Amino acid sequence: MYQLYKPLRNYLRQQSLIESLITVHAWIQHLQSGIDLPTRLTHPQMRYTKDRYRLGISEWELDTLCREIVLNSPLRAASAISDWASLAKAINGIKLIEEEVWGELGDAEKILLELHRLSHRQFPWQNPMTQPDFIRYFKIFKTPELDALVTANTGLPTVDLFPIALSISGHLLRGPFVAYPLNNDLNSIPNDVLNTFIERFSLSFSELQARTKAAQQYDINWAYSSNPLRDRPLFQMQVNGALNYMCPIPPFLMRRLTDGIYYELVGSPGFSKAFGSAFQKYVGEVVEAVRMRKATLTSLPECEYRISSNRKDTIDWIVEDSSASLFVECKAKRMIVQAKIDLNSTEALDKELKTLSSFICQAYRTLSDALGGHYPHWKFRDLPIYPVIVTLDDWYVFGPATLGKVDKFVRETLEAEGVELSLLDKYPYTLCAVHEFEVGTQVMAFRSINEVMRKKTSGEAHTWSLGPHLRSEFRDDIKQHVDMLFRDDWRFMRPRI
Repeated sequence: MYQLYKPLRNYLRQQSLIESLITVHAWIQHLQSGIDLPTRLTHPQMRYTKDRYRLGISEWELDTLCREIVLNSPLRAASAISDWASLAKAINGIKLIEEEVWGELGDAEKILLELHRLSHRQFPWQNPMTQPDFIRYFKIFKTPELDALVTANTGLPTVDLFPIALSISGHLLRGPFVAYPLNNDLNSIPNDVLNTFIERFSLSFSELQARTKAAQQYDINWAYSSNPLRDRPLFQMQVNGALNYMCPIPPFLMRRLTDGIYYELVGSPGFSKAFGSAFQKYVGEVVEAVRMRKATLTSLPECEYRISSNRKDTIDWIVEDSSASLFVECKAKRMIVQAKIDLNSTEALDKELKTLSSFICQAYRTLSDALGGHYPHWKFRDLPIYPVIVTLDDWYVFGPATLGKVDKFVRETLEAEGVELSLLDKYPYTLCAVHEFEVGTQVMAFRSINEVMRKKTSGEAHTWSLGPHLRSEFRDDIKQHVDMLFRDDWRFMRPRI
């Protein structure tokens, strides 16, 4: 690994840190937001295509480059990654390491696991955070129980955190620096609150460099080493004698207030229960918002029931129309980071897949009770039923290395518990991230539950998540009928910027 890494390290040691990170920022904003690049950073071929990825530069490689610049580049140097040629040389150095390290350290038996971790590295960049994503977390975190935890942890309430992040992200479209202290003349957020935000989500450069060095891995996981800027997206930097904060990768700031707060609070007392309840409530609000647009869907919330002396809870939501029923189980848990990236050991991944399997088994246990007539608020209508496991995050479970294991765990568990395995074949389940559920329910409202889900649960599509199926079969419906839900929450944040 050292001989592979040494040329890139030596090259970056000759490049000025600030100018090189300015280039990273410019390319990230170009790829994610369509911001025009300065001519010096472009290749002549870019004049003839609108495909931003044609020349082979991707956000995940820029993330790696940013990390390596912080680790290796001096504050001042005679040269910098400041034009196309120097950037291409650095990116090609990263590509070479990734290609060669697999041949040197990789295991052919783990190639399917490599596809799994590639999806976790690349797909979030290919599906950048949107307005609905930001609204979703805003609505969840501003519930009273969670807002108290957020405020205690960050020093700021949710109703301040999210508008500030939007405001700063808008500012970063123009460049990577934020002058300090911030002055606000646009809305009611006080200057000290703005500066509390900056201080809470930033590091000194020496701290950033130390954390980067501590996180670095020189093995098969090298490209997946954590970038500390994901946790603290800004770092302090003197620019022309004045204190500034630099944000080389602005999407990290938005992710920090969504994914980041979740991972930061997940172990806090009371968090899991409060977050699970808020997420379940949010899924119900999605169905209600869709019903308000087109009243073809109805929903039944969770309630308790008893079998003999055993108290139980029904499925979280039953969503119905005249064609079929969705049995919706809501799970806010996210896959831990180690399970997404570690190729040295599959222990963490296997543990997470067993957890996901337990969610599916839970849905089939209660479906069995419902079909047995034990639900007090729902009776079987002799119509199709589709169990759907709605997760907060996309687990990217597909293929034999992951979905194959999940199916195996589910069948073994249900068989051991005496639940009829025929339910799995008669009522096949669907794994679905909540952003897919938001789109899917809108399509179902204009088509029907059965039309959407019958195709989803048959043939090859059965192994897909819901999103790819919708884009394959209902692309025109998505264009015509899918809109942003919860506009009032978006308006609440936008006028404060």
